[in-house]
Amino acid sequence: MALTKESTIESIDRQAMGITGFSSALEGRILYYLAKKYSKKGVIVEIGSAYGRSTIWIAAGSQAGANTAVYAIDPHRNFLDMCSENHNNHTLSHFRHNMKRLKMTRIVVPIIKRSADASKTFNTPIGMLFIDGDYQYTAVKQDFELWFPKVVDGGIIALHDTLGTLSGPKRVAREKIYFSTKFKDVNFIDRTTYATKTKKNSWKDRIRNRYIFFWKCIYDYTHQYTSQDGA
Repeated sequence: MALTKESTIESIDRQAMGITGFSSALEGRILYYLAKKYSKKGVIVEIGSAYGRSTIWIAAGSQAGANTAVYAIDPHRNFLDMCSENHNNHTLSHFRHNMKRLKMTRIVVPIIKRSADASKTFNTPIGMLFIDGDYQYTAVKQDFELWFPKVVDGGIIALHDTLGTLSGPKRVAREKIYFSTKFKDVNFIDRTTYATKTKKNSWKDRIRNRYIFFWKCIYDYTHQYTSQDGA
């Protein structure tokens, strides 16, 4: 089944959730709407695609928007083989199959590299950046710092796993987004934080960003406590 501009969000949800991955339907929907809106400002870059679950929502959103290219960056290596040259691109065949099956190959451009390597030659202005790669703090920080300058002012950056037990993305979100002067309209849904890049935010923006951060912390604590209590 091809996902076209006429596809309903329920259809997109159904197709995406049938693919192995960790993005929730709520996160998928916000990625869809962000891609639809910000595809008009530049290309879309996704760091960490795996089997392509989040890619489907993003690509469908771009199709519904400006139909701009989605660059899906992932080395597609088994985690245990990341330091070895003898890797087998274990998710690549599944990713390509899913993009072909849903007729996304014209809009999705796979880049089979590590994020740092891909950033060296990528110079196209980015309207939307979604970071969902390595979860270690130094790796997330590197992804952010390498790709942030390539996002246009007024573009959007989304960061996955900013709630829960993964401290790397949470710390980067706090340092680089919630308490930064370079973002406004910060928000979160489920585990994904997203915000609009700006040259310099206002004091009202900074107060609002910290207010949202406060509620994110409350939500995170409550969610983890409830999960543990019900385990």
